[in-house]
Amino acid sequence: MANPSVEEIVSAIDKKSLLELRDLAERFQEKFAVTAEPPKAHPEVEDSYWTPSYTLKIVRLDYLPENKLRLIKLLRNLSGCSLKDAKAVVDNPEANLPLNVVTLFHMHPSECEKELRPVREELESLGAVLESDYNYGYFD
Repeated sequence: MANPSVEEIVSAIDKKSLLELRDLAERFQEKFAVTAEPPKAHPEVEDSYWTPSYTLKIVRLDYLPENKLRLIKLLRNLSGCSLKDAKAVVDNPEANLPLNVVTLFHMHPSECEKELRPVREELESLGAVLESDYNYGYFD
């Protein structure tokens, strides 16, 4: 088999569904022993290499049964996880929480709060108890 050009690879990837792309990313990470997460910072790294990150995570779920389906759909859309994984979080929260729902980089905490206010309000209206973390971490 001839080696495909970069354009052919990009064209083939462009035709894939999101689920196929997620599977491709997982296989790529396993095969080449890499991760999509930024490396952990070393204490001696200069401040210029540090960047702020804001994470919104669910720490507890106290939802009403009639909100279960909406909560599963919202978790799936926000976190990018599969329907099965989102359902597992809702069905057995003790085993699957805390769950990072959204992480924003390079934004001031007040901007993050403003940006995520609708998400926070919807999750809380469905019975999620949320926690926010604003950190500086190493990021290329």
